[in-house]
Amino acid sequence: MIKLVLRCTFILCLCATVKSEYAFNEPKYKCPAKPKLIYPCTCWKNSDVGIYVRCENTNLATLSIALENLGALGTPVEQLEILKGHFVRLYGPVFSAVKTRLLTISDTPIVTIEDYPFFGANKSIEELRILHTNLTSFTPLSFGILGNTKELIIDGHSMQSISKNAFDGQNIGNKLEVLRIINGPLNEVPIETFQPLRKLRVLDLHGNQLENLKKNQFKNLRSVEVLDISFNNLKKLEAHHISDLTKLGWCNASNNALTEISRGTFARNSVLKLLNLSHNNISRLDANSFRGMRFLR
Repeated sequence: MIKLVLRCTFILCLCATVKSEYAFNEPKYKCPAKPKLIYPCTCWKNSDVGIYVRCENTNLATLSIALENLGALGTPVEQLEILKGHFVRLYGPVFSAVKTRLLTISDTPIVTIEDYPFFGANKSIEELRILHTNLTSFTPLSFGILGNTKELIIDGHSMQSISKNAFDGQNIGNKLEVLRIINGPLNEVPIETFQPLRKLRVLDLHGNQLENLKKNQFKNLRSVEVLDISFNNLKKLEAHHISDLTKLGWCNASNNALTEISRGTFARNSVLKLLNLSHNNISRLDANSFRGMRFLR
């Protein structure tokens, strides 16, 4: 009889242990118990850092209400995706109630981003991705308040130029390390545009329509380690274009219209490790073009 009692006690303890261990291993943050509260958005993943939410095929007004309800739950959002939205202007306090680390807006016909659309979420957004839109312009205050953002990606756009004041005097310059403005008709970038981004490590402008770089094009960008200007229409790449990039370790200038690399082009880029000049029209190289580049592979 005593053995039977001990055996039952052991089984009960084991079940309790298994049950408590399962509860312990559950994600810290879970999707809303009432999914309709955030319709047309859906929560598709729980995690210990926040929930994952996707909003698809919605207009801006409906989206605003859904995100307000989402914010009222007080649950951190690790990733918020806006897909196939039905709006061409991004404006107003759409994200004022929600806290998300990664915000993606894709396959939406946005033409303009007006002032302060990310107000409220600006302290939590670390990565912002705007993909496959019709974006033609943004103001200095469009992204200006994103003081904690480390990565900004604009991939697939309709911008032909960027204002010289795009990032001037704005909080986004505090922490931004990665900037990608790629795959669009961009052909004009003033010298002043990127100067306020003193902590930038990666600058990616590939897949645009750039034909000419200006003297001191990348002035003051001494922290940039990666530069991608491939798949443009660049005809020249000279020392006065990239001399400020003293920490440059990776440079991709392939698939352009370069005809030559003159002597001393990379004279001040002494820590360059990888240089890609393939698929250009270069007919000759000076024997001293790469002198002093001891890390080049």
